[in-house]
Amino acid sequence: MPEEVSPESKLYVKEEIEKTRKDIREEVEKVNSKATKTFTTVAVVVGLITGFGVYGSAKNYINTAVEAKLGTETLAEIENNKIQARNSYKKIVEYESKAERILSGRTIIGTIVPYGGDIPGKKPIRKKVLQGLRYVEIEIPDNTPGDPCQVKPGWFFCNGASLDREEYKDLFDVIGVAFGAPDPDTFNLPDLRGRFIRGVDHGTGRDPDAALRKFSYKGGNTGNKVGSVQDDELKKHKHQWRGYRACGSGDRVVRSKDPIGSDDIQDACFETGGNETRPKNVYVNWIIKAQ
Repeated sequence: MPEEVSPESKLYVKEEIEKTRKDIREEVEKVNSKATKTFTTVAVVVGLITGFGVYGSAKNYINTAVEAKLGTETLAEIENNKIQARNSYKKIVEYESKAERILSGRTIIGTIVPYGGDIPGKKPIRKKVLQGLRYVEIEIPDNTPGDPCQVKPGWFFCNGASLDREEYKDLFDVIGVAFGAPDPDTFNLPDLRGRFIRGVDHGTGRDPDAALRKFSYKGGNTGNKVGSVQDDELKKHKHQWRGYRACGSGDRVVRSKDPIGSDDIQDACFETGGNETRPKNVYVNWIIKAQ
């Protein structure tokens, strides 16, 4: 005949069961909260399919197994349920960590990178000008901002186009009106067509004319700030020559006798070089992360 269980023992077991049930409910709430948070994070990570599986199994466990087994009467079964809940919780933490690592590697809004693909440029403006006694038609570059050109989802060509501040709020929050603002509702993208990129001086003195920099487009930054621009320039310098003239760097010198036949030497300077001062370079298209 089984030994009679004392009322005190029964009460103890009942209290332990209730205490354990409470612990499980807390574990369930933690798992449920974590699963919901992780689902939101994992859902934006392309290819992280396994994350959905963990979320699904955790939700299924919460909604069925745990709820059903909360009614069990043995401490061993309840303890087993707690272990399962903790295991599901750990898996969700692992996948959340993995999702966050992947997300942290995403390109941040406002990043500008060189792009090797081709982008159609704006057609030159055809204009008639007077040359001599007649008008001739010439082509001049169109330097006005282009239309928005989305190279691929979330990336725009840096051609000075204007975007809506509300529609592209994330990018506007980063660059603001640094590159110009046609009106209170829009803002300009950087215009890097035909331009080199230079780091903001930030008071280092490497750009001696930082304070004189101009805006890219109306409403944009000037001076020592992102978005300001400079025209090309050759640093002032001198060259000493024997004779009567001082010639610039690279000038070709023609030496000749004085017209009256004396032995005096005259220096004549002629222009040499091209249309601008530049280093060796290669063309790319610059694009900016907008979304």
